[in-house]
Amino acid sequence: SAKTFLRTVKESLNFDRLILGNDARIGKNKEGNQEAVRTIANELNFQVDYLPDLSLDGVRISSSRIRDYIQSGQFLLAQEMLGRPFSIYAPITAGAGRGSQI
Repeated sequence: SAKTFLRTVKESLNFDRLILGNDARIGKNKEGNQEAVRTIANELNFQVDYLPDLSLDGVRISSSRIRDYIQSGQFLLAQEMLGRPFSIYAPITAGAGRGSQI
């Protein structure tokens, strides 16, 4: 549920303010709409703010659109919406050692 999710995140990160996009939904079946999240925020003692929609050249910026651009290899469009180059950060781990044989 939205409440369980937010309680778990709050316990893990101990934040006092949550900032979400205007159309953000949280929890199972997206039950955590603005009204529900505001109620939960009050119960769990944190502030929630919703940002207004932003657009670029008349196209609404959204995480879904950015993910679609990345998945389809349109990195320049994703970069424009992100305001920075797309990047991936992950720990380097030992593999099978095949690279040293090439």
